[in-house]
Amino acid sequence: MLEAIRDRAQGWIARVILGLVILTFAAFGVDSYVNDRSTTIDVAEVGGHSISQNDFLLALRNQKDAREANGDTKVNTEDPKFRQAVLDELITTRAMALSAQKSGIAASPQRALQALADIPVFQEGGKFSNARMESWLRNRGMTQTQLLALLQDDMQIGQLEVGLREGGVVAEGSVTTVVTALSEQREVNEQFFDARRFSHPEKIDAAAMEAEYKAQRAQFETPAQVRVEYLLLSLDTFKAQVKVDDAAVRKLYDSNLTRFSEPEQRRARHILIASRADQPAAERSKAKKTVEQILAEVKKTPAQFADLARKHSQDPGSAPSGGDLGYFTRDRMVKVFADTAFALKKGEISAVVESEFGYHIVMLEDIRAAQAQPFERLKPQLTEEWRTQEAQRRFAEQADKFANQVYEQADGLAAVAKAYNLTVQTSGWISRAQAEPSFLAHAGLMDAIFSPESLAKKTNTDAIEVAPNTLVAARVLEHKPAGVRPLAEVAASLREQLAARAALAEARKAGTAALAASNTDMARWSAPLTLTRMRTLSLPPEAVKAIFKQSAKRLPVLLGVNTADGYRLYRLNGVSAGNEAAQHAERIREDLRRMQAQSEVRAFVAAAKADLGVSIDAKVLGQTEAR
Repeated sequence: MLEAIRDRAQGWIARVILGLVILTFAAFGVDSYVNDRSTTIDVAEVGGHSISQNDFLLALRNQKDAREANGDTKVNTEDPKFRQAVLDELITTRAMALSAQKSGIAASPQRALQALADIPVFQEGGKFSNARMESWLRNRGMTQTQLLALLQDDMQIGQLEVGLREGGVVAEGSVTTVVTALSEQREVNEQFFDARRFSHPEKIDAAAMEAEYKAQRAQFETPAQVRVEYLLLSLDTFKAQVKVDDAAVRKLYDSNLTRFSEPEQRRARHILIASRADQPAAERSKAKKTVEQILAEVKKTPAQFADLARKHSQDPGSAPSGGDLGYFTRDRMVKVFADTAFALKKGEISAVVESEFGYHIVMLEDIRAAQAQPFERLKPQLTEEWRTQEAQRRFAEQADKFANQVYEQADGLAAVAKAYNLTVQTSGWISRAQAEPSFLAHAGLMDAIFSPESLAKKTNTDAIEVAPNTLVAARVLEHKPAGVRPLAEVAASLREQLAARAALAEARKAGTAALAASNTDMARWSAPLTLTRMRTLSLPPEAVKAIFKQSAKRLPVLLGVNTADGYRLYRLNGVSAGNEAAQHAERIREDLRRMQAQSEVRAFVAAAKADLGVSIDAKVLGQTEAR
């Protein structure tokens, strides 16, 4: 059981580090550890604990990226069903985390530190690499403290879930019943009344076509459609026109030296004796006494600090390398540790320092003063930044002029296009429900395009902001009012529908008649078919269900089944026991255990949500995700 918990926890941790979508990482997010909660918008609340909009949007993006990486088609994050599913997952996870805490399930800092050291992504040559971890954290804008907090949360949820799953016991009788049912063999003959044999499109007359057309009129309605020409003025328009000014780029660098400076870094070693606040006082006292004894030894032989760290330190990440933590900035360590390290002089050793992870002894190895990054290294980044700023400035200057020209020269877009070195583009047929390119479907632009004035006079619409720094003006070229496709246009498909419907009815009528007549002429039947619930011989699911549902007390017996492609008549000849499923008994046992465990987890989550209370802001949930 304990091993299972350990393995389960490691599974969660691995997925955190691999950057996949896991429950707690999505549910709590870096936002929960870093940002000022008073400035965030909450999407939901579970037991008085909020799920912020930032957490929700992060989870949406993570889920979208994960699904598309796994080969799914492009995921629409605006799909209400997708958004609801992601929020449900966040709520479930929050309820699980709170329940774990309420149940007293804890994941100690020591376990989190050990787990951190065991993560393959942070290892180099089979050993933990502080530099690799620091690089990973920098790329995600996180600190080690935040990562450890995430790991502890995940371990708590993992332990709770394992406890729920491991508690399930499957009765051996249940396994035997399922194995017996799956192994049972039934021998049948089949008559298939294929609807295609009864299809006669030529017999569908005009009156039937007219009646069907009227009955399905709504199906043939077409929305109002237009073809438009349009101009797109965006930030990229001006970016493409901006010529790089090296002097301006250099000025941007010189005026932002503080921003482009690397902060002071320090290199330290430490010895950690792990302890936590919720431990009994006696244990904490013992840990403190131990670290004080080590400090006395360090003071006698400071040159042996690294050896003493290898011998005594309980930090699995740094102990093998003599407690070496490498270079770090102040924000990469917990505050009390950082304050100590940045107060020491080179070569100095601290007194005992207490943090949330236990008791530390710190020795400062080296200091790297803050220094500005070289201009040449930053030049590509600065050039792009300056280009963007310049494009934004020009866009802001020109946006109103563009809008005025579109309005003043309302009979066409060619002159405006020439003034801004743009190309007038032409759409295909578009409607409010479907438009390509997608920005043409913007609600404001559609309102302008389908306004009576635009449709009647074919004048330019106003310049509409369809996205940040993106203006579009359009002019209607052609207009098709909403209507109904004429009968002549849909006659062929209608005829096929009516013929298929009639054929299916005839096939089922013929099959039902054969069943009623108890037709036992074997010339009409297939060769004997022997099937099991595991080996269905590709028969339709509704047929398999009917065959195994049929009582076998008096054989042979006839039964009929309506299927999507016609009617199937079966003659059930015999039933016998088999052993096909016996070889899968262990897998069946595991499947039953998993199904029972899933049921247990679902019931627990439902009860936890009811107990904690859940509220959702549907309005925020429906907001469009910022891009």
